Parts: sequence; structure tokens; C-alpha cells
Amino acid sequence: MASPQPQIGITGHSIGPKLYLAIATSGKFNHMSGVRDAGLIVAINDDVTAHVFDFADIGIVGDYRVAVPALYAELSAKSPAGND
Repeated sequence: MASPQPQIGITGHSIGPKLYLAIATSGKFNHMSGVRDAGLIVAINDDVTAHVFDFADIGIVGDYRVAVPALYAELSAKSPAGND
């Protein structure tokens, strides 16, 4: 039997990172309550009505398999040389 995995939210732990990437998550209240202390929440979801956008500072509507590589490429192009 596998050991339980850590959970974020009402039934788990709260976290407060500077950046929280909510990739393909629905944004259910139980989960999002665990990340309310995040500095910046960036959400990527292909459902424009997903509740995660209610909590996000930045929202990207699209397929994460397209959005994540595009976001990475854009951020990499803007980062100073040598800061991979």
C-alpha cells in the first residue's frame, strides 16, 4: 500500500510561495484555500469558466501543453544571459 501523498488545501497543508503555477487545475475552493498566501497565482486552464481564474492574478485560457512551452520560451528569451 502506497503512503499518502501530501495535499494542499483544507484537508492538507497551506503554502505561501512567491509564485504558484496552477496548471490544469479546476480551482476548487478546498484546494485554493491552501494557496491563498501565494504571492502571485498564475492559472492555465482550457476552460474559461474554471474557478481557478477567480483566485488567479494572471490567467491563461488554453491547453497547458501549448501554453507552458510558449510561456517558458517567452520567459527564457527575456531572462538575462546565463540565468537558466
